[in-house]
Amino acid sequence: MLWHALDYVFILIALFAVYSATKKAHSKGIKITLWSAVIVFSIGVLLHDWKPEMIFVSLAASFVLVIGHYLNWKQHGACEVDHSHS
Repeated sequence: MLWHALDYVFILIALFAVYSATKKAHSKGIKITLWSAVIVFSIGVLLHDWKPEMIFVSLAASFVLVIGHYLNWKQHGACEVDHSHS
């Protein structure tokens, strides 16, 4: 039972992270990628007890989430100008 509660907490954290990231994201493609990946991730986590292979679906979606967040971070960082050396 504790493991299921942790699944829900982890899904909520993932949803919050994607919400926070896409709120400021400039790229529609990154927004779509992050939201799609978090939905697939959530489905994989919720269904892995009934279909053990869903763990691989959630792992793949996790990888896409990491890459999506990294690309969003790189793009967001590229849009900011460093004024500290002026």
